[in-house]
Amino acid sequence: MIEVSEEENDDGIAKDTEALTLLDNPSTRENIINNLLELEAFFKMRMLEMTNESDLLSLSQIQHAPSIIQLQTFETITVLSEKVNKALNNLTNKRTQHLHNLKHSLNYIDILTSNLNQKLSQVDRFKNCKITLENKIVETHREIKKIEKMVELLIMKTKELQKNIQDDISVKYKGRKVNIVGGITVI
Repeated sequence: MIEVSEEENDDGIAKDTEALTLLDNPSTRENIINNLLELEAFFKMRMLEMTNESDLLSLSQIQHAPSIIQLQTFETITVLSEKVNKALNNLTNKRTQHLHNLKHSLNYIDILTSNLNQKLSQVDRFKNCKITLENKIVETHREIKKIEKMVELLIMKTKELQKNIQDDISVKYKGRKVNIVGGITVI
């Protein structure tokens, strides 16, 4: 007679790591990746052995291998190696690692949250800097307008002064016409 204790009574519902899919479960995922890495190394060694067929030791080892391995050609091993590489790359690429870490690591989420908060605070600082710079631009345009009016007034006064100087010099030379060249006449 089989007795079921209360601890073993789980109503057939998977819990904890048992409830995860193969690739979501960290230990099975790690085992799959390790097996793919081992398979990748095997294929590389086998391709190397096939290119160096003069190696008697490798030939004797292959003779004792199962027939499925003995019948493989360099091309089929290359295709299999490429498929293993593709599967390995899909399991270990940055995006997949990121998603896996999001699901299984609270520290990773805390780090991402902290980075995001830092970037948001930088955005706020840049917005404030932008507003400050826009205000300075507006103030600078006002100052430019004031200075342009002052420069126009100075040019007008300087031209009057130049005319008066020309007239004074003309009187000293018995009414001869005098022209001062350069300076304000260029503006």
